[in-house]
Amino acid sequence: MNNKNITRTAAIIYSEESSAIKSSTVQRKIIESLFVENDNKELTIDQVIDKLKSSLEMDFGTDEVTKIINDDKHLHFEVRLEIKENESYFKLLPKRLEVLSAREQQNSIFPHIERFKDSIYEGVLSTDKIDEIIHNYLYQLLNKNISVFQKIAKPTNQPQDLFIDPTLFTLEEREAINEFLEWNDVNKNKSIFALISYSLEYAVITNNQESSAVFLNSIKHKVFFLDNNVLYRAIGLNGENRQNRIITFLNKCKSAGQEFKISKYSEKEFRNTIKHNVKLLQKVPFKKINPDLFSKYSLNPNIYEYYHKWKSNRMTYGFDLFITHILSQLDNFKKKFNVETLYKIPFDEQGKEDVKKVQEYQAEIGSIKKYGYEESHFYDAINIYLIEKLRGQNNNSITDTKFFFVSTDQKLRGWDFSRNNKQPIALIPSQWMAILLKYFSRTENDYSSFISFLKLKTNKPIINEDNLQTILAGISEITEDFERQETILDKMVELKFEGILNGDNTTEEVFKKTIEFVSKEFESEIKKINEDRNKSEFNFSTQTIEFKENLLSEKQTTIIELSKQKVPIEKQAEKSLNNYKFIFCLIVFGYFIGLAIITWEVGWNTMEPITYFLGALGIIGTYLYTAISGKDINPKIHFEQKNVEFINRKYEEFNFNEERFESLIEERTELEKEILDLKKAHNRIYNK
Repeated sequence: MNNKNITRTAAIIYSEESSAIKSSTVQRKIIESLFVENDNKELTIDQVIDKLKSSLEMDFGTDEVTKIINDDKHLHFEVRLEIKENESYFKLLPKRLEVLSAREQQNSIFPHIERFKDSIYEGVLSTDKIDEIIHNYLYQLLNKNISVFQKIAKPTNQPQDLFIDPTLFTLEEREAINEFLEWNDVNKNKSIFALISYSLEYAVITNNQESSAVFLNSIKHKVFFLDNNVLYRAIGLNGENRQNRIITFLNKCKSAGQEFKISKYSEKEFRNTIKHNVKLLQKVPFKKINPDLFSKYSLNPNIYEYYHKWKSNRMTYGFDLFITHILSQLDNFKKKFNVETLYKIPFDEQGKEDVKKVQEYQAEIGSIKKYGYEESHFYDAINIYLIEKLRGQNNNSITDTKFFFVSTDQKLRGWDFSRNNKQPIALIPSQWMAILLKYFSRTENDYSSFISFLKLKTNKPIINEDNLQTILAGISEITEDFERQETILDKMVELKFEGILNGDNTTEEVFKKTIEFVSKEFESEIKKINEDRNKSEFNFSTQTIEFKENLLSEKQTTIIELSKQKVPIEKQAEKSLNNYKFIFCLIVFGYFIGLAIITWEVGWNTMEPITYFLGALGIIGTYLYTAISGKDINPKIHFEQKNVEFINRKYEEFNFNEERFESLIEERTELEKEILDLKKAHNRIYNK
């Protein structure tokens, strides 16, 4: 498929209108574009068919082409009959050629590439090289999107590859492509979108859909389950730019009638990963850190940067407060987009077949990704399995498929696309965004957000986020001045962290070496530390203990506050249980009093066989219950279970998180033990 041919074709058939059009209309525009491409030279029907195949890889039949050219409603062609050959030759009417040429010029990407080369790009690549790599990138982009949309239009299609491999381009080439994409030009963005729009129309036509309206009708009223990585982006944990992009996408989905949900698994994964990342933050003590240094030196924005920005704007802060803040941000996001958490699972979570299937998916995903944690692969697997169960048999076409899993994980998407002939489960926001922009109203900001999804990874990390956090923690122990922190870090980068990051350093070693480095750089300001190297180690040990004690105090305060909430809640639960016991006793007493009254009225001779029967019925019922359920009828156990039920109900009613409370108790115990060990080691080393 020739890139320049399809680029020109895309520019001609692209329409600013967002409504769906018939396939016959798109076919007519494609045939017309062929004549524009060939300078409106006369062609026979057979020549038109051959050129469509050779230049655009599209198969048109003789009847299709003849019908379009001779369409009475669209008289855009002039015909010349060659008597000697007994053959008809066709070409566009001059007026139609003029209209299409103007449309091509208006939507073409070529002028924007030329302008970029001449006026915008200031890198090291030659203009010829820029022209080559941008055309190659657009060609790759178009083909990948065609593969995706063909799979959506017809699930039996098996695409070989869905995403552009960044290694096709050198680092300088990737930077140039990203610079072209980031260039803030609305018309350039529209021209790129015209290409993506063409790939959708191409998929519709090549899969023999009657009209692209099938997509318009099919993409409404879907249910999108959101992956953990989408939640991270939505509340800003991966940076403001990614947050804006995903929010734009979700707003567009919402306007198209999509419904959002989170599985209980994704919500648990979110809470677990937040807890894990906060624990990483607590590895070494730190003071005030310049949050801008993370965006300057790390590959991607992350929770470290988010934490330090959050901390810098607050008078009171702490890790538990930070977790509470994040969870409140998640709640706000869920309320804004009416996101529900699904707790009712349509399969047996302990069933052998269900567990086996999830484990099978987990292993396959792990082998494809080759990175990450087993727990992460498990959550991916069980979310995919959940949606399969929710779909049931309604998974063969985009029309009858209701449930999808929105994720930014391209590896997961690739695995999901290639594993069967069903409608894919995993959706990448950028590709669904293309469909939404095609059929729904769009603004200049929408185009800009869409283009931002297309950038290539440059894979140019200066330092990983964990080491950067540790180094900045060490710098902050010496200076809290943001400018000086940046100066020191610049110096370290210049020296490639020599003497600090050598081999497999532990976090504590990196922290100590950072303090030593800063001490040497600012000898006059930290003279006391340089005079006695052990003092630095003593301070580190003391500060670590103080840091951990502050953490313990913070957790203790949180536990006390939660306990104050917990006690009255449990008292209400106890009151409910007592009421239940009272009603239970009334029923039992009422039953026997009722029997006594009836016996008194009708006489013992009449009631005697009835009482035996009722007693036998109770024994038989108890036996059957035990035989079927394997449990004994034990009032004590029953009341204990009801007590737990009432407590949980009250916890839920008052929004009390028992799991978090128990977790804090465990963390407090662990911290107390850790502090005790640290103090013993400190006293042993410093003879105190």
